Amino acid sequence: MSGGVLTKGPVGMLLPCMVVFVYRLVRGNNFWKTVVSVGVSAVLSLILPAMWYFAAYNQGGEEFLRLAVEENFGRFTGTMSYESHENPAWYNLLTLAYGCAPYTLILLMSIPFLPWKRAVAYLSGGRSLFSRFWGWLRGLEPITLFSLLAAVLIFAFYCIPKSKRSVYLLPVYPFVAYFITLFVSWLLLRFPRLVKTWCWIICVVGFVASGVVLAAMFGWIPVVRDDSMQSTMAYLRMQPGRFWPVVFCLVGFLGAFGLGRELVCSRARAGFGWCMAYVLALYWMASCAVLPAAMNVKSDKPLAEQIETAVGVDAPVYSWRPDAMWRYYTINYYMNDRLCLFDVEKPVSGYLVVGDEDFPMLRDNVAHDYVFSEVLTTDRSSSESGQRLKLLKFVLKK
Repeated sequence: MSGGVLTKGPVGMLLPCMVVFVYRLVRGNNFWKTVVSVGVSAVLSLILPAMWYFAAYNQGGEEFLRLAVEENFGRFTGTMSYESHENPAWYNLLTLAYGCAPYTLILLMSIPFLPWKRAVAYLSGGRSLFSRFWGWLRGLEPITLFSLLAAVLIFAFYCIPKSKRSVYLLPVYPFVAYFITLFVSWLLLRFPRLVKTWCWIICVVGFVASGVVLAAMFGWIPVVRDDSMQSTMAYLRMQPGRFWPVVFCLVGFLGAFGLGRELVCSRARAGFGWCMAYVLALYWMASCAVLPAAMNVKSDKPLAEQIETAVGVDAPVYSWRPDAMWRYYTINYYMNDRLCLFDVEKPVSGYLVVGDEDFPMLRDNVAHDYVFSEVLTTDRSSSESGQRLKLLKFVLKK
């Protein structure tokens, strides 16, 4: 939990303590003993982060404290000074659905086969619904109860704030995966043909996807007009010279034949086991060949290298964006934290990185006392501002 607090703030301690606290109460533990034991664990986990925060406060002062409070508490209460990843209530449901792919598909396919009549009879039973639910909850196996509470409580917690991101739900997936396993085991006993149908779908989709990627790698797919897609296809065509991308694409392509054979010759349980292995191979293929091609073309590293080549090693470099909370974070990262803030430093001379659409606003409203001369305009847009960047040399007017 100390590591969680240092990396993600107080939720690194709060969420585990919340889950354990509720779990112990449901299991019938004494309330005050639970409060004390969980509370002591929480306090002990905060000792190391407190030392770090104290050192950070000594260095950053009130500005650090304000930012820490805003990022950790303002984000949850919706009182931040700027909008941060604000998404609607259904965003987390959609995120969880595609995050569990391709197993989400088998859940959707099973909807018509669920015991709906039994569920209706349960809901309309004699005793109160709450007492029946409480009895069912208390009767669950410990690992099942803990997994259920962890999944529900963490998911519900991240539905409260306006700020929602897919990475916030990462702690939920191990527990959701546990229940998917239980559900598929039930389907294998009751509806094995349904499971086999899903396996065949994965087999066909994997075969087609692997074939398309291989064709793109060897230049057998015609060039498209979209700039981003052209860059992705160009990157894929560079992959045949690399060992692992080709290997995993071939595994995905040829593995479909092996999976198909197992689905024809084996029972549903064995076929599903082979299909899980095939899904893992498809994920490896995506991670090794497809995702680098899709993501590297969006990287700002080439822009940072282009800027550093033009300005040299020692020259001061500044950046400017219209909003005070916006920065060229990724370019600054690749330039080893070299970019200073133009409107904060108010330098006499140096180099300036600014978006080509933002430059007129800077020149007319912020930096009208400077003389600018253009050094270069990047040949591609920044992933952060969506604009081509201008590198300008500037000097303060005398």
